[in-house]
Amino acid sequence: MYSREAFFRFSHLYLDTEFNWTDTYHPKLALLQCLPGNGFSVEKLPQTSPQRMSFEADDGKLDRCMLFDPFHLSGSLFLPLFEDPGIVKIFHACQSDLQVLQIWSGSAFSNVFDTQLAACFCDFPYSISLAKLTEALLGVTLPKTETCSDWLQRPLTEKQMRYGVQDVAYLDEIVDALFTLSDRYGTTGWMLEEMETFCRDVGQIEEVTAETAWRKVHMYFNPRCKKQLLSDPELFHRLYILAAWREEIAKENNVPRRRVASDGFLADSALRLPVVPVRTSRKNLDPRFSRGFDGAVQRCRTEKPSEAEQAIFRQLNETDFKRIAALKEPVKEMMRQLTEQLKPYHIQPQVFATRDDLLRLLLDPEDPENRLNIGWRYRDFGEMVDRIMPTGV
Repeated sequence: MYSREAFFRFSHLYLDTEFNWTDTYHPKLALLQCLPGNGFSVEKLPQTSPQRMSFEADDGKLDRCMLFDPFHLSGSLFLPLFEDPGIVKIFHACQSDLQVLQIWSGSAFSNVFDTQLAACFCDFPYSISLAKLTEALLGVTLPKTETCSDWLQRPLTEKQMRYGVQDVAYLDEIVDALFTLSDRYGTTGWMLEEMETFCRDVGQIEEVTAETAWRKVHMYFNPRCKKQLLSDPELFHRLYILAAWREEIAKENNVPRRRVASDGFLADSALRLPVVPVRTSRKNLDPRFSRGFDGAVQRCRTEKPSEAEQAIFRQLNETDFKRIAALKEPVKEMMRQLTEQLKPYHIQPQVFATRDDLLRLLLDPEDPENRLNIGWRYRDFGEMVDRIMPTGV
C-alpha cells in the first residue's frame, strides 16, 4: 500500500474514542465515535439504541457520524471490523485509542492510518493536535470545551456528544488534504510505507510482568538513587521484588500503580531496607495494602534472586554507560544536521529518527533492528545518514 491509488481502493472507517484512565489499571472506554467513509457499509455497525446513541446534528456533516455506548455494547461485535485488512481504520493520534479498543474488543488491529503521523510527512509539526490540523487544512475550528469532562457519566450531555462527533466528522476531508500535500511534496510513498510499519508496532499493550515491573519505578528525580539501585545487586533485588508486588496488587485491584505505592516510596524502601525501618503514609502507601507490603519486605530479606533477575542485572551492568554518555554531544549534533537535511523533503525529523535511533546507530552501525538500517530510511536516505555520521567516535 505505497500509493494513493492503493490506499483509496480500501474501504474507510474513521474512528475516535473517549476514555478514562485516572482511577484504573487499564483504561476504561467511555465512548466510540465512527464516521463510515469510502466504500464502508453502514450495515456493519449497530443501528439501535442504547448501543447507538442519538444526538442533535444541525448539519449533514455531523449527521453522518455515529456514536456508540460501550457500556451497552460488546466489543466483540467490532472485532471483525478492527481485524479486517480490507478496511482502513483512520484515527488521529491513535496509540491510546488502539490500546483501549484492543482491551475492549480483544482484537489486534490491521491496516491503520494515523493523520497525526501522516501530517509529519506534509511539513506539519510533530504531534500536531487534531484541532490545529483541522484549522490549518480546512479552516474549521473545533470546540475544546468538553476535553476534560466526565465521559463515564450517563446520560452524556448534548455538548459532550457534539464534541465527540466533531472529533471524527472532518477526518475524511483531512485525509484528502494530506494526500494532496504529500503528492505535492513527493512524500506519499514514504508516508504509506511508514504507516504499515507503524500499524504493526503501535497499540501493542505492554504486559508488565514480574521481570519488567521494576522499569515502571521512575527514579529520574534522583539520578544518584537510580545509579545505586541499578548497580548494587542487593538494592536491585529489593527494588525488583517491591515493584513486582506493586504491579500484582495494582492488577488485582484494578487501580493505578501510584494508588498502591508511589515510585519514590518504593525506591526509598529499596535503599533503606533492611536496616532502617520504612516510614509509611497515606500519600506514599495505601493503608489497604500495607500488610501485603510487609510481606514483600519479608521476601526482600529471605528470597534469593531468580535466574531471570540475575540475567537482567548482568545486562544492566554490562552496558557501557560511559561510552553512551560520551556520545551525547555527537548524537545532538547529528540530530541538528538531520533537521537541516530533511527540510527540503518536508518530513519531521522526529519521525525519521529519534535520538535513541541515532545513539544505537553509533553503538552498532550494522544493527539490523535499527529502523535507520531498513525500509525507506535506508533505501532513500542511507547516504544522507552516512554523511552526518561523526568520525572517530
